[in-house]
Amino acid sequence: MPIIAYSFIFALAVAIPMSLWAGLVMAPALVLLALPALFFASSYTHIKPPKGSLPRVILLGLGWIVVSCLWASNIGASLLMAGRIVGLSALCYVAYKQLILLGGVHKQVLSKAFVIIYTLSVLIFLEEVMSQGFLGEYVNNILSSQFYMHDLNRGACVMVVLFWPFFVSLSHLGMTRRQRKILVIAMWLILGGAVSQQLSQSAILAYILSSLVFVFVMMFKKYGQIIMSYMVVLGIILNLFCVSQMEAEPLALKYNNLPESAVHRLFIWEFAGNKAQETFLLGRGVYGSRYVEGANDLIKTKEIEAPSHWVNLPLHPHNSVVQIWLELGIVGVGLFAAFLFLLIKTAAKVQNILCKQSAYIAGIIAYVAVGLVGFGVWQPWWLATGMIAFLILSVARQDASQ
Repeated sequence: MPIIAYSFIFALAVAIPMSLWAGLVMAPALVLLALPALFFASSYTHIKPPKGSLPRVILLGLGWIVVSCLWASNIGASLLMAGRIVGLSALCYVAYKQLILLGGVHKQVLSKAFVIIYTLSVLIFLEEVMSQGFLGEYVNNILSSQFYMHDLNRGACVMVVLFWPFFVSLSHLGMTRRQRKILVIAMWLILGGAVSQQLSQSAILAYILSSLVFVFVMMFKKYGQIIMSYMVVLGIILNLFCVSQMEAEPLALKYNNLPESAVHRLFIWEFAGNKAQETFLLGRGVYGSRYVEGANDLIKTKEIEAPSHWVNLPLHPHNSVVQIWLELGIVGVGLFAAFLFLLIKTAAKVQNILCKQSAYIAGIIAYVAVGLVGFGVWQPWWLATGMIAFLILSVARQDASQ
């Protein structure tokens, strides 16, 4: 088997289980699986560069990220982050070019390996939730590190996002359709139980929303795919409108049963939305949300008592659309919307099998849903998670050249 296949399996075997305790491992995993492709770069020089609207939008987006550094508050930090984003994207492209050259047998082996690794990881996740981190404490004793149960939140989000590549990969296991259905439903229920017990808001939202999207696309077939591509764009527009008009304190008073972290996000989005409107067109440059004036000031409220650790903008807005608007302006938001629109439209190329197309779209929605309430959009480990999911889907397709 080619070395790229061995490195891919090894990277997945290490990264996916370890992501439960240390989600940051996903970025090194992407580097690890791409390194062999870099060494054997000459083997894919004959392949034509990707053509079409989606690659052009990706290149425009990466270009805009780099250009935005020119007007950033901290040009050095912005250039460093832009370099990371472009570097991870390049590694993903290199790995993709190598993976699509693999023969059908090698792709089947990779898909089978991923299914086994993912299944074991979900079972470990369930064990950690039920035992309150037994294995996590054991690993910490070996590594002399500190583990907290909320560290599983990152892993929960990774498991939800990778469930849909798992779904698509099952076709390579040589199982009957009935057996695949039973396994998918069982894994979906186990994952749902673990996520609900962990109480990770981001993972729960992604789990529910992606499941509903899967059912919706299965019901409406081709029209469901078209509707979802436009619904994502509409959702981005509504997100911007709501944030630009948001008054956090009245909402916090009205929905006083929300978790503390959710209430804090309301104030964060209000502050970030107001600041984004000040640089509406161009934004503040990539990574600029860390250098917004007043970001570290304590939140001031009139009718509710805000905890003493609440600040206006801790590191990032916890909303990918708002962060892109704040840092890259409305131009960046437009490119992001175009990217998601075209990405969903590519579902039609994932063979002519409706359930695979539906799972492909559901995986996109799961990743986007986590970004709307969870992590920073440029966090390398989170970018790498999406890229690894994309690579797994590419391997699982019978006709990966499309």
